[in-house]
Amino acid sequence: MSKQEVTMETQETRLNVCKTMLQMFYHSVVASVIFYPVVCWGSRVETADANRLNKLIGKAGSVIGVELESLADVSERRMLWKLLSILENMSTTCIRH
Repeated sequence: MSKQEVTMETQETRLNVCKTMLQMFYHSVVASVIFYPVVCWGSRVETADANRLNKLIGKAGSVIGVELESLADVSERRMLWKLLSILENMSTTCIRH
């Protein structure tokens, strides 16, 4: 058993919450709070702020016991989703007119 496995086992015992529940809580509550600046700031996020958020994401990942997506990865994916949504909306709007 590696040191990381022992640490995670200790954390799960102490928190008495399964890994799946921790992941669900992270994605439904914590991630929405952490990634709110992505929506507000977009690409104008300061390097220091991005580093702080990435550090927070790393700490959350260590509590959950999984590697979470970085701020840049989530930002890129969300911007791509928004762009595709706009393009899809434009194509359906153009067809109607």
